[in-house]
Amino acid sequence: MGPQFQGPGHQCESDLGSNRARLAEYREKQTAVLSSLGQDLRQARQGQGLELSQISSSLKISKRYLTAIEESDVAGLPPGDVYLIGYTRAYAGYLGLNTGQCVERLKTEIAARQAQCQTQSQAKRQMRAAPEPAPKNRLPNAVRHTFDFLGLL
Repeated sequence: MGPQFQGPGHQCESDLGSNRARLAEYREKQTAVLSSLGQDLRQARQGQGLELSQISSSLKISKRYLTAIEESDVAGLPPGDVYLIGYTRAYAGYLGLNTGQCVERLKTEIAARQAQCQTQSQAKRQMRAAPEPAPKNRLPNAVRHTFDFLGLL
């Protein structure tokens, strides 16, 4: 699941950085998922002698989105698995491929990549979450400054 939107005033600079990192991870994950499926769709289209412009006008899906699916360019697609699945289903159906198999293959690959990304994210969070404990023999700042002022340190 992606981050929840809490309104325009609730997002701070650190959240923006983490959101960018999550978006980069998402795009990386989706690129790997699309690589083999996109190639299969392109081969099927070329095998039938069809042009992307024909398919685009018939399906009412932008040519750039179909190109992005074939080239595994997730940045060229709208964010979200819903669009990816819907466009893939329509494209596979137009080419006469088994849409159920294509979508299930896509969903399986998405789920596997999400699990892998979650594991990596948890490992990163655990590494960042463990702060260094403060040394026990260190005096609090107020006491140190007082002793400094009095010349006792």
